[in-house]
Amino acid sequence: MTKPNLPAHETDIPDEFEPEYDPQAFEPEPTGPDRNSPPSPAVSTLPDPNRRLGRTGPMWGAIFLILAVILVLFLLFRGEGDTPAVPAIQVTAGAPGGMILPTEVVEPTATPLPPTATPIPVLEVGQKVQVANTDGEGIRLRDEPSTSAVTLDIYKDGDLFTVVEPSSDYA
Repeated sequence: MTKPNLPAHETDIPDEFEPEYDPQAFEPEPTGPDRNSPPSPAVSTLPDPNRRLGRTGPMWGAIFLILAVILVLFLLFRGEGDTPAVPAIQVTAGAPGGMILPTEVVEPTATPLPPTATPIPVLEVGQKVQVANTDGEGIRLRDEPSTSAVTLDIYKDGDLFTVVEPSSDYA
């Protein structure tokens, strides 16, 4: 191996520590395509831009035709159910001589009024009354009009009474 012309302080390195210099090791590799090598798989799978697509047109036409027939059949028989028949308009000839015949006039019916509340029956003097609908508990007659007043008697369902005039101390 030949030593290049270096300054004196760099030539003092012994030969055993000196790396070997190979000038071809630092040459760049060619980056362009090699004309003699086969193309890479990625390049070879690209379709030729001049290639014709073949006879796919008739296949797509048949598919379109089948879909169009299905659409027409669906629209014709879409299951609207039984459609009510439109009544035929009956045309009758007028009376001879152009005379106008009387026709029946249909009066509108009155709108029913809402039901009125049933009036609460008023107890009158001399009227007979009967205890009812107490579920067996009866009616309590108290000394005063209060639930804390003393109960004088309890009258059961079915007991009869006569309504009398209130006394003078009743207010």
